[in-house]
Amino acid sequence: MNNGMQEQQPLLEVRNLRVHFPVRRGVFARVRGCIRAVDGVSLRIAAGETVGLVGESGCGKSTFARAILRLDPATDGHVLFGGRDLLSMPHDELRRARPDIQMVFQDPFSSLNPRLTVLDTLTEGLVEHRRIPHRERRDAALGLLRDVGLPDEALLRYPHEFSGGQRQRIGIARALSLRPRLLVCDEPVSALDVSVQAQILNLLSDLRRKYGLSYLFISHDLGVVRHLSQRVAVMYLGRIIELGPASAVLTAPAHPYTRALLAAVPVAGAPRRGRRALAGQVPSPAAIPEGCRFHPRCPFASDACRAAEPELTPCGSAQNHTAACIRIAELPPFNA
Repeated sequence: MNNGMQEQQPLLEVRNLRVHFPVRRGVFARVRGCIRAVDGVSLRIAAGETVGLVGESGCGKSTFARAILRLDPATDGHVLFGGRDLLSMPHDELRRARPDIQMVFQDPFSSLNPRLTVLDTLTEGLVEHRRIPHRERRDAALGLLRDVGLPDEALLRYPHEFSGGQRQRIGIARALSLRPRLLVCDEPVSALDVSVQAQILNLLSDLRRKYGLSYLFISHDLGVVRHLSQRVAVMYLGRIIELGPASAVLTAPAHPYTRALLAAVPVAGAPRRGRRALAGQVPSPAAIPEGCRFHPRCPFASDACRAAEPELTPCGSAQNHTAACIRIAELPPFNA
C-alpha cells in the first residue's frame, strides 16, 4: 500500500498500529464494545527528520505516541526502531533500547518529580543505565543544563522554583541525557505562553542540528508544526487522513478536514468572518461512522463516501503527498 512514505531506510517505522480500549458495562463488567483510539496507523520517520502529527483534541495523537514507547499497550501492529520491533521485545531487550527513543511531555510540571533536584532528575537515567559513574553526575548535569540554556545554579533547585518554560527546558534536558536518536514531543509547548513557545521551538531546532535528532512532533497548532516539521501527518478519529511534505500539506491541503483546520486558523489583520470552525461534533471513537470517518462533518460528502473507507492515495503535485479522500479531484482549489 502506498502511504506516501520516504523510500530511504527509516529510523522509525510504524506499521498498522492499533490501540483499542474495551468498554465494560454492567454488574459483571462485561465488554460491550471498544474505543478505537488508534485504528491502523502507518508512519515512517527518517534519521534527522521531523514529522509533525496534527489533529483535533481526542483524535488519538497522544495515544499513538504513548503506544510507540509502550507506555500504553498496543492491540495490534508493529513499531520498528532501527529494524527491531519494540512491541514484541522482551523486557530486558526493551530496557536496552529505551535510551534511543525518549519523550518530552505536555505538562512540564507534572512530568517532573517534585521531590528530586535538577541534578537528580537529569542524571537518574544515566545512573540507571550505567552510562556514567556516580562521581561524574554533576559534570554531566551541568553539560545538559548548558545545552538547554539554563544556568549552573539551577542544579540543586527543585521543579517548583522554575517557570513553566524553564521546567520544559529541564524536561528536554532529561530526555537528552541518554543521547537518544528520536524524541517524541507530545504537545511540548501547548501549556506555555506564546513568547516562551517560540524560545522552546528554537531550542528544539538548535538541538536537532547539534545532535542530528529526529522528532515526532505532536501538536494541534498548525503554526507550530509549520515552524519545525519537514513532513506533516494529519490525524482524524484514530487514522492518518493526509500525509506529505509540510510545504504541500500546509499550503495546498487536499483533504477537506485539513482544509477546514487551516481555514479556522486566525490570521492577523484578516476579518473574523470566513474563519469558520468545523461543523458538527467529532464522533465518538467507540462509534466510528461507516465509510469515510469524516463524512458526517464534510461539506463535500456523497453517498460513495458513506460506502467504503478510503485509503491514502497520491494527490497534488508534490512528491509523496497522499490523502484519504475519494473526491479530491472534484474539490475546488483551496483558498486560505
